Amino acid sequence: MFAERERVADAALAGLDDPSPSRRAAAALALLNAVEPQPKAALDIDIPTDPDGVSTLGLAELRALAERVGLDPSPPQPQLST
Repeated sequence: MFAERERVADAALAGLDDPSPSRRAAAALALLNAVEPQPKAALDIDIPTDPDGVSTLGLAELRALAERVGLDPSPPQPQLST
């Protein structure tokens, strides 16, 4: 817990007395990142990168791939006119 407090305090004090506006702005961004770091995520998937490889995927594989990359694999529903 002490290390976390020290990291935030260092970020808060760094650059406060710097005459350069860009260094003061960088210090402000460092403080924001120390208090609330940007979330990071990584995703590794194996997919074919050529048209021939994609054409060999079945419907279930294409749907699973769509879900893994955040797409809705269900077909659009037709709009009925009233």
